Amino acid sequence: PASILLLAGVDGSLVMRRLLRRGSDGKIQCVLIRQLGAELPSESDIPITCLHVDSPLDALFCGDASAVCSIVRPFRVHLLSAGAITTA
Repeated sequence: PASILLLAGVDGSLVMRRLLRRGSDGKIQCVLIRQLGAELPSESDIPITCLHVDSPLDALFCGDASAVCSIVRPFRVHLLSAGAITTA
């Protein structure tokens, strides 16, 4: 099983990475899924200070240092198109 890691940047960007354990040696592997910058509806160069994933709404809420909350929706599309998750 893999986990998704969301990293908020001080430049207003968002990085999505997949964490998984390699079977051969058991080391943790960190794979880039997608990097969002200009795709986010907030202004650039303003640090993201809060992230919240709301599964029922299929949305990612990004709060920044200027007290603006942006919504990335539909959120699963970003993960599915990058092959990070699969549907059952």
